[in-house]
Amino acid sequence: MKTAFVLCLLLMSAAVAGDLWGSADLTARSSYIFRGVVYVDAPVLEPSASLGISGFSTTLWGSMEITDENDYGDEYGTAQGEFTEVDLILDYTRDFGPFWAYTGIGKYWYPNTGYESSSEFYLSVGPNTILSPALNLYRDLEQSEGMYGSISLSQAIPVGCLEPSLGLKLGYGNRRHNMAMYGVDKGSIADLTVDLAVPFSVSGSVTVTPSVEFTTLPDGEISDTFEESTHFRGGLSVTWGFLP
Repeated sequence: MKTAFVLCLLLMSAAVAGDLWGSADLTARSSYIFRGVVYVDAPVLEPSASLGISGFSTTLWGSMEITDENDYGDEYGTAQGEFTEVDLILDYTRDFGPFWAYTGIGKYWYPNTGYESSSEFYLSVGPNTILSPALNLYRDLEQSEGMYGSISLSQAIPVGCLEPSLGLKLGYGNRRHNMAMYGVDKGSIADLTVDLAVPFSVSGSVTVTPSVEFTTLPDGEISDTFEESTHFRGGLSVTWGFLP
């Protein structure tokens, strides 16, 4: 709560000084996949909004199920037209010469499901260079207390008036993380994701981005716990930058 209060003071000060930025986004996806696991095998809507100042930012993100694909039991039933996840993220980003780093904390709620809330600390570092390599570390603070790390690469490739971006991420989970996430009691490679996004500007402040994503669970023991371990999904995002 203290962190949120300090951040709010910074944002209000920034508004007076004219140094505040903000954006809103609405993304539609063909499914909800997290670290290689399909949680909603049907279309979802994912709205979000962010505000920031001088490296500090806060983001509110949600996932809404738009079909009756999932049933959460007698108390909750299907969640059609309801949010089943809401995240609040506070973070700080800074450059250190040729390197960058950002760190923060996320609080995650799962309304209309009966699931307990969770929170996570994260840290990402990398050089400001071609392919944008990054090392990303996550530590669960409430449930499994497990750790997950990933190495990621991304690169924009100019093609005419467009600039498609290709990304790759390879994740590793320790024993606690993988037991909670996949039901496998060992540390191992967790997931592999490849994605392609093609942003294009509609106006000076609005960007539309179609995307496609491939994800798989490379470890044989982990993949054997699921009927399918390889998935594709598509997405379409509309992003509005409402402050400079």
